[in-house]
Amino acid sequence: MKKLIKLTIKENDEKTIESGFELDIKPYTVLIGENNSGKTNLINAFRSQKSKEYEIIYFSATNIELEKSDQASVSKKTSPLYQLLAEILKKEKLNLSKDVIKPINTKLAEIAEKINKNIKFVKNKETVLEMIDALNEEAVIKNLIPLKILDKYWKDAKKVESGEIGQGTQRMIIFALLKYYSEQNEENEKLNFFIIEEPEVYLHPKLKKEFNKILSDISKKENNQILITTHDPYFVEMNTDDKENKTIIAVQRNKKTGFTEKVNITPSILPNISHGEINYRIFDVCSDSFHNELYGYLQEKTCNWVEDDLEKYLVSKGLIKNKKWTREKDGKIHPDPRYINYSITLQSFIRNKIHHPENQTMKNNGFTSEELKKSIEEMTSLL
Repeated sequence: MKKLIKLTIKENDEKTIESGFELDIKPYTVLIGENNSGKTNLINAFRSQKSKEYEIIYFSATNIELEKSDQASVSKKTSPLYQLLAEILKKEKLNLSKDVIKPINTKLAEIAEKINKNIKFVKNKETVLEMIDALNEEAVIKNLIPLKILDKYWKDAKKVESGEIGQGTQRMIIFALLKYYSEQNEENEKLNFFIIEEPEVYLHPKLKKEFNKILSDISKKENNQILITTHDPYFVEMNTDDKENKTIIAVQRNKKTGFTEKVNITPSILPNISHGEINYRIFDVCSDSFHNELYGYLQEKTCNWVEDDLEKYLVSKGLIKNKKWTREKDGKIHPDPRYINYSITLQSFIRNKIHHPENQTMKNNGFTSEELKKSIEEMTSLL
């Protein structure tokens, strides 16, 4: 079974996604972009395409709960949990409507027979009791399989309603069922294309790691493909390890046309990609940690481990000593006058502020977010 190598929008209402829009995708695709960049519109446009090659199983960013969601995982408006249960049971050759209705109709026929015996005096009339309309799958499963959660935090364990557990745990139960469904459908004629919006919602960082592993395992199976949207650098960082099977795609709205377009992500700067670099390159967020990493990497690449030596290197590259710094020793202003209110580059100033929060002399001398961004940009240009 061939997996999709392109996400293609052949026809669309063109609100934000143009007809003919394409993205190169892989077995596991991570889609990112700012709010209002068109991620959800892109997903909805893809879901509306008529294709016999794949079946879309969709989880929206909101209302992924065990019983309350009105979102469809394929096409019916049911909760994800019950939709998946219905699909799993059908794979077990169980026709929910017929297998449920037949025994009910048998019992109704017995009841009707007894009623008719008691109304024989009514000529030419008989009572008929039967179900003529098939129950929908959600109604059947909710009545036959009322979901309970065994809460082992109680002394003797206790069965509780799903609403009594956290939404993060609810999501993990659904996602675990999703994994089972994906394994059960290995012989499907169609590709299972799973779309999950913002899987990070409500999840503890440890659960994010476990869930990402579930998604990765699902995507590796021949008949499955995964696409997630996320605002979480953690989900991006966890998926930079396998460029053959995973891809990270950024989108934005074109300011002139209003249409969604792909954004080229700049190449990595550090030898090993980090959380801080992902925040900067992909989410355009500057952090102290990334500044630290760049500063240390510059020291390593230039073999200038001492501040004075790196300062000479930075100045030789055109950077200016336009900040002031005072060192301390044993909690007091340094006795050497060379280290009192001396000139320093913005890069070393910020580095010192991050590394020496104990310095009381400089506690009122901070740096702005604009200065942090400027310092990072100047270091990245050197690298």
